[in-house]
Amino acid sequence: MVGVAVAPAGAVLKKTELTQEFDYDAFEAYYGDTAIPLFLIDQNNKLVIFTVDSQLKPKPGQKIISLIKADRIKEAEEAA
Repeated sequence: MVGVAVAPAGAVLKKTELTQEFDYDAFEAYYGDTAIPLFLIDQNNKLVIFTVDSQLKPKPGQKIISLIKADRIKEAEEAA
């Protein structure tokens, strides 16, 4: 079964490359429910779709493509 998530108004697509310093746990802690992960790109450039049933555990060196509330992106840019 594929879950359905409703994109928040003003959400943007963002690619995030995971590193040792900013791993998936840090991604989840930072974005919380303001991000909806859609795809994972592994080290071999294989595209994997996030689903409710998939138990993906992204690792450093992989990339996540997600919908993120524009407000959260703006906050991050202002803090940098």
